[in-house]
Amino acid sequence: MSSTKQFHMGDIKAWLDKKTGEYQPYIEMSKEELQRCLHAAQKQEIKYLNKSAVFTKLIADIDEEVEKRGFELEDIPDSYYTNTRKLQTKIKSLKKDV
Repeated sequence: MSSTKQFHMGDIKAWLDKKTGEYQPYIEMSKEELQRCLHAAQKQEIKYLNKSAVFTKLIADIDEEVEKRGFELEDIPDSYYTNTRKLQTKIKSLKKDV
């Protein structure tokens, strides 16, 4: 297994090889390959948890300042995530057309 394989979220129980663009099912992997995938996924998880902690702190600081000033701020609308996914899909299709 090459180092270009990366963690892939979703229902696919496989690892994506970026070089070939193909998925290697976990069931076909050796113990060593599964071990490398596990470590890669754990490293990515730690990386994103650390990033998440930074934003959690920023949100807490903003909430504290808002409370001091007596402001009321609104959370992201529920439609934000749906609209973001639609935009990402549209961008991908436009890139394929180019």
